[in-house]
Amino acid sequence: MIREALEVSTRAEPVPLEVLKERALAAMERRLAWILGPRDRVVEPLTAEVVQQEGGYVGILVTVETLEEVSAPLEGPMLTTGR
Repeated sequence: MIREALEVSTRAEPVPLEVLKERALAAMERRLAWILGPRDRVVEPLTAEVVQQEGGYVGILVTVETLEEVSAPLEGPMLTTGR
């Protein structure tokens, strides 16, 4: 489970979209630093795209492509090939 504590504040003035996109990218970078192992790497740079905007709500889609090393052993009996 991934948990991230976010600081929440209210304000009367709107927050610019670019600032919101920067915050979303920074949040994803924090998650990646926690999730990715030492041999994993980011293949494509992070991108942030506004996908919804209505009223006081903005939906931002953050995309990243990673290459992860899978090194956990498989559960269950080992399969062998041969004679």
